[in-house]
Formats: sequence, C-alpha cells, structure tokens
Amino acid sequence: MKKLLRVSVMAALLMPVFGIMTTHSSAEATDETFIEVQKIQMNNQVSTLDVFDDQFITTYRYYADQAAVISAYSKTGALNWTIIEKGPNAITKDKLAIVDRNVLYIYSTVTGKVMATGNYTETANFGKVSRVFMNDNYIVLANKQATGNSFFVYDTNGKFIMQGKAEGFKAGVLNNTSFVFQDSKGIHSIDLITKQKMWHVPLASHMSTQHTFVPDDSVIYAQGIEGTDPLRVKDVLVAINPSNGKILYKKDVGKDQEVRVGVKDFGLLTSNDEKELHNFHYFDGSVKMSLNMDSPAIKQQKQKNNIQWNRYNFVQDFIASRDGLYYFKQYSGVHNEYVFSTIKSLSDSGTVKFEKVFDEHVFDIATTSSDKLFVAKRKAINDSGEQNELQVYDSTGNLLDQVDAGNIENLQSDGSSIYGYGGSTLYIFKETEPKKDLVAPSVPTIDALSNADGLMRGKAEKGATVYATVGGNLIGQTTALWGTVTISIPKQAAGTLVDVYAVDKAGNKSAKKTIKVIDKIAPSVPSVNTIGDNAVTVSGKAESGAKVYAYVGSKKLGEAVAKNGSYSIQIAKQKTGTAITVYAVDPAKNKSGSKTVKVVDKTAPAVPTVNKVTSKSTAVYGKGEKSATVLIYNGSKKIGQGTVDSKGNFKVKISPQKKGSYLKVKLQDKAGNKSGNKTMKVS
Repeated sequence: MKKLLRVSVMAALLMPVFGIMTTHSSAEATDETFIEVQKIQMNNQVSTLDVFDDQFITTYRYYADQAAVISAYSKTGALNWTIIEKGPNAITKDKLAIVDRNVLYIYSTVTGKVMATGNYTETANFGKVSRVFMNDNYIVLANKQATGNSFFVYDTNGKFIMQGKAEGFKAGVLNNTSFVFQDSKGIHSIDLITKQKMWHVPLASHMSTQHTFVPDDSVIYAQGIEGTDPLRVKDVLVAINPSNGKILYKKDVGKDQEVRVGVKDFGLLTSNDEKELHNFHYFDGSVKMSLNMDSPAIKQQKQKNNIQWNRYNFVQDFIASRDGLYYFKQYSGVHNEYVFSTIKSLSDSGTVKFEKVFDEHVFDIATTSSDKLFVAKRKAINDSGEQNELQVYDSTGNLLDQVDAGNIENLQSDGSSIYGYGGSTLYIFKETEPKKDLVAPSVPTIDALSNADGLMRGKAEKGATVYATVGGNLIGQTTALWGTVTISIPKQAAGTLVDVYAVDKAGNKSAKKTIKVIDKIAPSVPSVNTIGDNAVTVSGKAESGAKVYAYVGSKKLGEAVAKNGSYSIQIAKQKTGTAITVYAVDPAKNKSGSKTVKVVDKTAPAVPTVNKVTSKSTAVYGKGEKSATVLIYNGSKKIGQGTVDSKGNFKVKISPQKKGSYLKVKLQDKAGNKSGNKTMKVS
C-alpha cells in the first residue's frame, strides 16, 4: 500500500551542495501550485525558490547547480552565460568585470521532483509545476586599494546613478559610464566606453528547435567595456544572506582557488518528534540501491557542513568593434558541466546553437515499512549558522542525511519521476544599434586668467576633455569629471590670447573660447636718486609705462610716466629732512610698494665775514652760518679750526702770522658742504 509521509522541518540559512531546505511552511501543495525562483547566483551561490498556489506556501533555497538540475528535469533552459573570449583582439582579463545575467523561463507542467542527497535519492512531491521564473543574478565588486573606498557611478549626462562600498556594487548594465574612486594617492576616474550594446536573447524551448520566444524583457546583456584608465581590483569572496542582503562572510583571494566555509549545525532529537518513514530504493537501469532506515537511540548529533563558494574574477574586456567574435558557454544542467558554442560573429539576427542533449533518467521508487525518521525540535534561525536539523540514520546508527527543522516535506512512498530531458537549444541574438552622438559640447566657460595664474578654471560638459592652446600650441588639458575644469598651464604674459575648447567622448568638438591674459602683477618698487634741498626734480628707475607719483605726506608734489625704465618728476625745492614718498601704478592699475627718502642738505654755507688780522693777532674773529666749522689756511697749511656759535659768531685761535701773508677762511656745514674762501692779508 502506498503511503505519503508529511514531515515538518525548519530551513537553514545556508546548505550543502544538492541539499534543499525551506524557510516557511503553510499548506500542502495543490495541483495549481507553481514555483517562482526569485534570485540565483552562479557557481553554488544560494538562490531561493517560492512555491505558490492561490496563496504563498513556502520558500526553498538552492545552489545554482541544483537549480540547473531542476531546470533540466523541468524541460527548461537556464541562461547561465559567461563570455570566455572576444575574438582575435581579446586581451588578458585583468582590469574590470563584465556581468552576465541569468534569465530562466519555464513553460511546462511536471509532477513530482527528484533531488540527489548523496548516496541515495529522495522524492519530494510539489504537485504540478505550472510556471517557474528566475530573475537576475547579482555580483559583488570590491576595491583593491583600501577597504571601504567608495565607487561613484554616473551616466553620460552626469546624472548620479549609485554609490557603493567594497561589497555593495550591484550588477547591471551601465553604458558609457564613469567610475570615480579615491585612494591614498588621490581621486581617479575610469571612463567606460561601451563598444558592444545590449543583446536581446529570446529563449527557445529545450524540447523544440522552433523559435518559441519568451517576452521581450528576457534579455542577456553582453556588453564590451573599454576603459581609459585601468581599475585595479582583486578578487573577493562574499557570502550573502539572500533574505536581508546581510554579508555573512567576506575574504580576499589572490588567485583561482576553491574556498570552503564551514558552518556548524546542531540538532536535538526527541522521541516526541519521532516519525515513521518507509524503506525505499531506486533503480536507474543499471544500479539498484536499497536503504534500511531505523530509529537508533541518539539524542544529540553535531554536523559540520562544508559550504562551497566560488571566487569572482573581475576583469575588463576590450572589444575592437561591434561585430566582435564571441565564444559562449552554457550551464548544461549537469553538475559542473558546461556546453560550449562555436565562435560566432554576432550581427543582427545572428544565432548561436548549443548541441548538448540532456539524457532522460527515470527513477523507480518502492518502499517498505521498516524505516523511521527523526525530526528535531524547532528553533529560530539566525545569521550565526546555528540550525536545528532532521537526521536520517540507518539500522546501525550511521547518519545518512539531515534536513532542518520547521518546514513541510511530502515524501512519496513509491512511483516514478523523470528528471532529465534531451534536446537542443537555439538562441536568437538581435543587436540594438547604438545611437551615435553627433552633438558638439557647449563652449567651455573659463574664469578670468591673469599673468600670475598657473591654473585655468571653469566649467565644461561632464566627461569632455578640455584643451588650452596659445597660437595653436597646446599648453594644457584636463577631463571635466564633474563638469568642472582645472587646467595646469605655464604662466602667460599679460595680453596673451589663450584658446579653450572641449571634445566629448564621441569626438565632437565645441567652438573655442578665447581668453586674454590680464595683468595682475604689480610693478616693482621704483628706485629714487638722492634728493637735495636744492633739487627741482625727483628721478630714478621704474617699470616702463608705469606712472610714478611723488608725495610729501598727503600732498602730491608731482607725477611722470616712466620711459625706457627711467622717470623724472618736476618738484619745488624741499627743505632738508623732508620725507618724500614715491610709488608706481601700471596701466592695469596695479600699484607697487612705496619708497620713502629724505631730502638731504646740498646748499653750501655763505662766505664768512672776517675781521682784520694783524701780525700780532692770536685769533681770527668773524661771522658765518651757525654750527658750521671754520677752517683757516695759510697757503695749503691749516693754521686753525673752530665752530660758529649759536649767534653766528666765531673765534678761532691761531699763532701770529707774518705780515703780508694771505689767510683763507671758509666754512663747512654738517652735510659737508663748503663755502667759498674769504682771503685776508695780514697787516
């Protein structure tokens, strides 16, 4: 007699390869049940599969390879594509990633389900599967320079798309995109130029070579990306909780390798949860295996599951032209097996055909009544990896398999189920012609430029390259990352004409903007020649063309324009000690520093008056300029020296001189100016 056993178990957050666990339980599946795969990732990443009737029933979690087994048995083609080579112009993949998408549509009805669990096979009956749909996968990108560095993504119009940290970069198609990131050496920009546009991939049934198309939104993006500056990344292994997006595990890996992450599971068995399970065996035409399952007295069991994850290599592929050669591989539905296409040049309506044939396998299942199954007590799920389990033992106490507590499973006692179908798949590629940019960028706006500036600043179209030339010769260039322009240039002389223009990524050139270099450099401080109290000019050297001013306090004495580097200002005579300030102003109104000089004494004292001198005189008397020094000579011999007192009188002692000799008397002021001689004959 056939029996159906209904077992309640709870899902694990992560699971071994080929294991299946559920996260919700509600009602038994009905004939109207359909399955929806919400998320899948390549190479053993966790995916979820929701089961519905008119209401939600439960969610199952799979690895990608098991999902492919499901799709094979369900007569479907899982689009799990990887671009391996891009024709003769391909280069080493060591710069940036191309993200492919997995799109799965199933239009078939099947009954029952077979899943491999190690050395034996169990059957879980979901009822009739009427629809399966798989959304896009996702991938994680990390920065090599430092943990936590952010990437900023903009579209060709400069609109901000997203910002992601090392583990937050979401997969997608970003055409003509700039990646901007910052590290210890500064801000860097990577301009990505799409050479190959989006490929629409209508899906044909595995059961037919006819062009049975799914809706237009079933597309695969196979775009080539060319970078002007390499983005250096390294490989990062990331495990993600699909229910909340939380990162459970992250590790850098330096080369191709397989990484295993161990998660300990704990389960408690009690007699209250004992369930009966009939013995069963399967037969695939060549091998027959029988399992005798018992209920040993085991109260607690620890199990370590090795969860397998694969690394991601992030590389950048260069495509020489939009008709580049492609070499595709498709996941075949068999564990770790891929089917390769021939190399094709994909033009409009080009095709790629996969010749893999899935063999049909039938499992015959029969049961007895001697096996028993233990179900663990339920316990809440958390991100630490702790799980309750359902464990299956043979009659000697050997653990055969385990599932988690809390979910619903229906085990079919006997019957048959087909899990593999044969056929070939024909994919039709239609290229969307990229729209050529023929619009020239706007003329850049440039701030005023002076002869003191070594940088030009302004604004231009985002992403455009801005050039500065003088007389047709390039003096500087830059890329307007965020629409701002900063060009390093040599300092230019005042009056120089600088032309500035922009060229966008499509090669369109803007009109030029001509900037005249203005004078912002002040003249040097003028030099000033000595000014005497008898002077009627102020003279010196100054910048040619500059106007030189002379002031006493706030009173202007005069001004003059410097010619050939010299100037001369007409002034009235000034008193000794007067402070005269001189400065220059060039034609651009730049003012120099000032130079202040004092008027010096350049006026000689008047010839002194001298009283009569006789041969018996022992002093010479007279009048002269106050404080001046009196000098008396007989021939070339100085015979006396004195000082004029405050009343203008002087008395200078001398020795008596010979009658008839001639004496010369003169004055010398403190500035060294000497008067004329007063000649006296000794009587």
